[in-house]
Amino acid sequence: MIDHAIGSESLHCTATHAKTFYERLLGLMFSSPSAYPGGMYFANCSCIHTCFMRYKLDVFFMDVNGVICREFRDVGAWKVCAGGREAVSVLETCAGLMPALKVGVAVSVGQA
Repeated sequence: MIDHAIGSESLHCTATHAKTFYERLLGLMFSSPSAYPGGMYFANCSCIHTCFMRYKLDVFFMDVNGVICREFRDVGAWKVCAGGREAVSVLETCAGLMPALKVGVAVSVGQA
C-alpha cells in the first residue's frame, strides 16, 4: 500500500521483503491477495515468473535509484517478466492495487 506521496514523482510504499531463499522462491505463489496487502519486494532481481499464481499481478522493476524502469500490468499465471539491463529490484502487487506507480516514478519500499 502507498503510505504517502512526496511531490509528484516520488512515492513511498510498504511491502513484504523477500529475503530468504524460500521467500524468494515462493514469492506470491499460492497466496491470496489479502495475504500480502502491500505486495512483495525482491532486491537484486531483474526477472520474475508467475507460475501457479491465483490472481493477476502488477509488476514494477526499479533501477539502482529506485526509479521504475519497466512495468507490467494485469500479468496472469504462467508468464515471465524481465526488467531489462537497468532493473535491480522488483515490486509485485495484486493487479490494480497501486495505480499511481508508473515508469519514471521513484519508489522507496519500506518493510511491511
